[in-house]
Amino acid sequence: MEILMFILMILTAIVLGMVFKKFKLPSLLGYLIAGLIFKDVSLPYPGLIRNFALLVIMVRAGLSMDLDQLKNQGISSLLMSFVPALFEISGAMILGPIFFNITVQDSLLLGTVLAAVSPAIVVPRMIKLKEEGYKKAPEIVMAGSSLDDIFILVLFASLITKQDIPLPLILASNLLGGLAIGLVSGFILRKLNLKSWVLSVVLLMAMGGLFIYLETFLTISAMLAIIVMSAIYSHGKELPKVETTFKNFWIPMEMLLFILVGLSVDLNSLTSLGIGAGVFILAILVFRMTGVLLALIPSDLKIKEKVFSCFAYIPKATVQAAIGTIPLAMGINQGALILSVSALAILITAPLGAILIDFTYKKLLNKEV
Repeated sequence: MEILMFILMILTAIVLGMVFKKFKLPSLLGYLIAGLIFKDVSLPYPGLIRNFALLVIMVRAGLSMDLDQLKNQGISSLLMSFVPALFEISGAMILGPIFFNITVQDSLLLGTVLAAVSPAIVVPRMIKLKEEGYKKAPEIVMAGSSLDDIFILVLFASLITKQDIPLPLILASNLLGGLAIGLVSGFILRKLNLKSWVLSVVLLMAMGGLFIYLETFLTISAMLAIIVMSAIYSHGKELPKVETTFKNFWIPMEMLLFILVGLSVDLNSLTSLGIGAGVFILAILVFRMTGVLLALIPSDLKIKEKVFSCFAYIPKATVQAAIGTIPLAMGINQGALILSVSALAILITAPLGAILIDFTYKKLLNKEV
């Protein structure tokens, strides 16, 4: 019976994805709804699915990264990795006590859970836009959003465990460790001068999987290591078969990942929230967009491209699904509220951000020759 329900869930996700795509809406909405419909069905090996999806996303991000373009926009990419998140967290700290009558400390934790952008929604779309000839803004958004998650996860871990080690030291260790491992691995792969695209795919996956494993007991960022390794390996090379293979990997992984997101949303917890929670989520997005605009001041993006970057930094999904349950599981005060608001944030921002990206990029971005 469990197998039958699992098959029905997958078929429902496929059909709903096709229906949404037919109406020019993101397929992930169908996958999310399928997960919400089949709440009692368990997807096998959810952790493995999330890690593999993360691996595929980060390798694709690295392979499509234009290091020369990134070097020109490096300051803005770096600022995009933490300034919008800090603005959103600040907004949560200001508005949390007003909307939910909670302490500033609880609002800080809530803001940290909500602040991460979703690489699963953003990165594939930025890669698609780059393939269509839109380069500057997608490059900055893709690099910044990947580093944004690293910053948020380190901050969340520091708050949740109350470590004695200062946050800047932990963050520096994660970034420098991931950067060093990624650089060394990328140069080693280049030196091997692999002729077989199959071997290239296998090695990229194996090395990425190793980084994810090492992250469990070393203070390194696996996400950064995978991106840097893939970017160094592909720099100046044409790797169409490798890129196509990872693009094809992403098709089933996207479906499974967003089914998982739908399964992780606790609908019962949402019933206790009023309309004020939705207003709160939209209000802190205004803080985030302000941070995006400030982070992009050093760039040479036009105002329309900056507006697009604001839209691209809206979606939340995978990180919130992964860490939203932790405060409640640890018995932290307001853990139930944090879980409920993070679930609502997924349902509001994932479709909103995806739709805004898909429907505005042709009007707001300029193609480059």
